[in-house]
Amino acid sequence: MSWQGLAGSRRLRGEETQDWARNVRCNPLEVAISTRLLAVLLLAGVHIADSLKAVFEQCSDARMVEVWWTIHEAVQEGFPLSQAMAKFPRVFSRLYRTVIKVGETSGSMPFCLNKMADWLEKERKMASSLRASLTYPTFVLTFSGLLSWWLFAQVLPPFLRVLSGMNTTLPLPTRVLVFCVNFAGSVVGWACLFVVCLLAVRLWYWLKRPDVWEKVLGLVYTLPVLGPLLVLSTNIRVAVASAILFRAGCDSISTWKVSFQACDDPHMTRHGEGLIKAVREGRQASDYLAEHPTHFTNIFTQMVRAGEETGRLPEFLERLSPMLEEELDYRISMMVSALEPILMAGVSLIMLGVLLSIFLPLYSHLSTL
Repeated sequence: MSWQGLAGSRRLRGEETQDWARNVRCNPLEVAISTRLLAVLLLAGVHIADSLKAVFEQCSDARMVEVWWTIHEAVQEGFPLSQAMAKFPRVFSRLYRTVIKVGETSGSMPFCLNKMADWLEKERKMASSLRASLTYPTFVLTFSGLLSWWLFAQVLPPFLRVLSGMNTTLPLPTRVLVFCVNFAGSVVGWACLFVVCLLAVRLWYWLKRPDVWEKVLGLVYTLPVLGPLLVLSTNIRVAVASAILFRAGCDSISTWKVSFQACDDPHMTRHGEGLIKAVREGRQASDYLAEHPTHFTNIFTQMVRAGEETGRLPEFLERLSPMLEEELDYRISMMVSALEPILMAGVSLIMLGVLLSIFLPLYSHLSTL
């Protein structure tokens, strides 16, 4: 369907537009490309309405076409760009909309759009790196689990029936294996597997509750490996977001507030409120950060302190994010490097246990002949 048809269909269903706009999601890559194109067109002097039209005409994703078309129509009606984007909270984040609003006020819209495109690409790169690092361990764990279940349910029962028919006492590993195989192939075993799957789905929806998610994140912060990774990722978000807002001309209070909210972490949002309270009381932001080392790295605190003392805080924040990203990549690679041998050792131990459980009674039986 052409973009005119998509737009027309959305217009004919105007009563559904608000619900659709609140819930629609788009590919972050498409949003970043569209944002970059809009920045280039505005920098070239093209009128904002014509720029938005060019943006939605070049989109390949149907949802992205509808989003930009709706924004174009709202701007044509006289709404500011930031207000038009506010209709799509799942496409344009609070940080995105705040930066655009600052650009509208200061007249630096192309600069703000370019910075947001950089931010979106950086976010996508971090997410892709994390997914790529966890793909192999997840595949090994899933494949080994399914293979073990198939082995216990289909392959081992004939061998174990032969072993049970021998006039010999089965060793403990073999008896344990017989129990596991009988359980895996029984109706009770399949019912337990079904219940576990249901509980996993229930847990997924349960974790979406804000109060539960906050408790889970609080637990993650205390873990030895995952805790530092979470701290680094949230510090990167705060550093990049605050650098963009400071460069765009946003005031200190609004900058810190939106930057901490960009983390989508209730703990960081609470720390943002505490930091703003400290700044309003006349304290430096770095002093507050130093008081909470469990949520802020030492280098983050020191760079903010250096920026405040020299009056070049945006510059120091821009230099900080690449340093934190390198450390995050290093820690992720180290974690994955440690996971791989652990997973392989676990699979090897399972196979070793199965082999011993089969060959021990066979060796015992042959020795009696």
